[in-house]
Amino acid sequence: MRCRMEELCRKEVVSVTTAKRIGYITDVEVDAENGCVVAVCVTPEAGGMFRRPEPVSVPWNEIVKIGPETVLVRFSPPEPPPRPGKKLFGR
Repeated sequence: MRCRMEELCRKEVVSVTTAKRIGYITDVEVDAENGCVVAVCVTPEAGGMFRRPEPVSVPWNEIVKIGPETVLVRFSPPEPPPRPGKKLFGR
């Protein structure tokens, strides 16, 4: 199957290990020496009201299946670090 970068960047990414949506592909990483794609950059949908979500690099060999609308990956993104600051409502 051939896929243009423009088409790839509109696909939703779902982890088959956690069955959770990771986000959408926003970019690709290419090895300039041999011209191969080495990873896709996935940006989570939301990072909070004032936080921009950090993109996650998913290695190309972790991709299980590229479908018409979704990319399945064998990858679990790292958990975000806890946010410092006040706790609301005594929690």
